[in-house]
Amino acid sequence: MSMTWIDEEAYENMINALNNFMKQVTTQCDVIEKAAEDCIDNTDDENIKPSAEALGTHIKNIKAQYPTIEEVIKALQEQLEKAREARRRAEAAANQ
Repeated sequence: MSMTWIDEEAYENMINALNNFMKQVTTQCDVIEKAAEDCIDNTDDENIKPSAEALGTHIKNIKAQYPTIEEVIKALQEQLEKAREARRRAEAAANQ
């Protein structure tokens, strides 16, 4: 009797993709924040400050989504581990 299991590689790929996404977003947000700071530091234009502050707010809103992404990653990891454990139990029972 053959059983179909989840595609573990697909789960792992999704977990890795979500982790990489957060790293890339963090890196790009840091680049944008630094550029805004440099712009403020290198110009005397008062109009830049409100834009930089708005940009900072947007970046905080983006980073505020990280806990949701982390919850999805955790759920995927838990599902993957449960499926692996079920497969191990089924294989052990079949080998008895």
